[in-house]
Amino acid sequence: MWQIHNELSKLRTYKKEGIANDHDLDLLQVGTTQAQIFSTIDAIFQKNSDKAFYNLLLHWQGGEHPQVVFNMIEMQLKNIALVKEVKEVGRVNTEQLDVHPYVVKKTLALIDKFSWDKLKNLYERVESLDIKNKTGVISTELACELLVAAIASGNK
Repeated sequence: MWQIHNELSKLRTYKKEGIANDHDLDLLQVGTTQAQIFSTIDAIFQKNSDKAFYNLLLHWQGGEHPQVVFNMIEMQLKNIALVKEVKEVGRVNTEQLDVHPYVVKKTLALIDKFSWDKLKNLYERVESLDIKNKTGVISTELACELLVAAIASGNK
């Protein structure tokens, strides 16, 4: 809610008088960044590689820092592992996970697409790519793109 409030305040300050139109929203990029990142994360984990890589291109062209995207992907992997573990043990309780119920609901739809072996391999890939990125062996963009390729590949 605070983000919406801030975006509306920004728009009100920019527009001063009159009614805001689509051009004003595009000019200020009101609300677009977060919507794009969640669409990207959904595409990656639904294994829609065409959409995932297209969205990555939009992020890079829009100036989004690749480390933010990399971290969001890593966070989604963590959510999948947490929810998968809790579901296998018993009933999924959002309070127990300390995760928003909407996140749990979206994650439940994904957990069957990822076996424990696949998750383990992906975590190893995250660690390897993160080290290579931080030591300058590869760029952050490439690390992110390689991680997306590993996740979006068809095998479990």
